[in-house]
Amino acid sequence: MSDPIKKPDRPRVPIPPAPTRAPINSRVPGAGLPLPAPEPLKPLPPGDFENFCKGVKDLLGVDLSLYKRKQMERRARGLASRNHAETLTEYLHMLQKDAILLDRFMERMTITVSQLWRNTDIFDAIEQEILPELDARADGRKLKLWSAGCSYGAEPHTLAAICLEMGNKLSRTPQIKGTDINPRMIERARRGHFSEEDARDAPPRLLQKYFDKVPGGWVAKPSIKQLLTFKVEDLFASKTDAVDLILFRNVAIHFERERRDQVHEILARALMPGGILVLGSTEMIVNPSAIGLERVRPFVFRKVDQEAF
Repeated sequence: MSDPIKKPDRPRVPIPPAPTRAPINSRVPGAGLPLPAPEPLKPLPPGDFENFCKGVKDLLGVDLSLYKRKQMERRARGLASRNHAETLTEYLHMLQKDAILLDRFMERMTITVSQLWRNTDIFDAIEQEILPELDARADGRKLKLWSAGCSYGAEPHTLAAICLEMGNKLSRTPQIKGTDINPRMIERARRGHFSEEDARDAPPRLLQKYFDKVPGGWVAKPSIKQLLTFKVEDLFASKTDAVDLILFRNVAIHFERERRDQVHEILARALMPGGILVLGSTEMIVNPSAIGLERVRPFVFRKVDQEAF
């Protein structure tokens, strides 16, 4: 048998090294350099913010000057810029002509943070200490509970669930009111619908007992809704009085100090003697005795002197 035919060896061609490629970012002019600082907003014309506040008050009844100016001005200017308005006066004219734009403005400018059983420790105190004490003091009278600045209603719905859960521990089922300055939030509160995120800290047993599971969240059962009333209301013009318990949490921190003191005094006047005011965990009243209150625990105050008003 003849030898197999051998193929001639091919000359080996050296493979050149891959060309060194610059990082992708370096191909962009200026890449790798620090990003330039955003262009600062141009100064507003004199009186522009003040005129804007007046116009918004005429349109909506909401006085933005009560809130911290830097916060309100930053929000308003951001919304104006998104709508290609160079000044707040120009943006105000747009709001006056466009109801949908005005509705969106109202939603963005007001505080809408809420949650069922937010800060569960305070609701434990309300159930175990505050409501039993108030009920004993009421001597059979139906208690009046007020969630002031209730946003979309998580807080008053939590109060209602607690009251139902207490059952015979209360002589009568309390009357619960929620108020907010934003009509859209009050509409949502009346529906009693909450997302999964809203319910993240709710006790599972109570959540399932007093709320029905629906796609995307939970909706309050009729037994909860029948205890609640909701109303659009400006705290600074409130006529609410003779209240046993007021929850006013994480709202006053957005006010200027003078207005914050003013609203605390309004709320103190609205309390029954012995009534309780509950603030948020980052809020305080510097001199509670000046408005007839005494501190009974962190962020909780009792009305002690009706004659002080």
